[in-house]
Amino acid sequence: MSLPLKLAASLLLSVFLVFHVSGQGDLGSDAAHEKVDALINRCRKNFFVNPEYARELAAIADEILRRFPDQIREAKIQNLYGITYDIQGNTDSSSHYFTKFYEKSLEIEDLASAGNALNNLGMCSWNSGRFDLALDYFFTSLNIADSLDDQSSKGKSFNNIGLIYQELNE
Repeated sequence: MSLPLKLAASLLLSVFLVFHVSGQGDLGSDAAHEKVDALINRCRKNFFVNPEYARELAAIADEILRRFPDQIREAKIQNLYGITYDIQGNTDSSSHYFTKFYEKSLEIEDLASAGNALNNLGMCSWNSGRFDLALDYFFTSLNIADSLDDQSSKGKSFNNIGLIYQELNE
């Protein structure tokens, strides 16, 4: 899909959702959350190709969640904002949103997501040359993954730790 066509589709979707979110439509919380899930999936498919468009989708989902709150989805949106900024090399903004993702994950006691947030914060720190801070994040993420017996997350943390030590020639 060409960029002008994507923008037109985004605008139409925005108008439709704002109509419903503003209370003029008949959007219940289940339907709202289904729309948020669809927007999250579309965001994930687009953040590498077009981070700005992905952020627009996340903003629409965020707007729906203001009317129909869901803390797990709200945490996911913070993570998606962080990813889009990270892809564009905006470390300050990505760190800000990954921190919000981490805090929300702790608030809702979602340790797996908290570990993911720490891993993302580690990547931001690594990308900005703060290797010691990155290692702190990765080791904390590893400890969480270990406590959850999450082999996949442990592997990601070990991989990132190894890559930093390799870069530092240690």
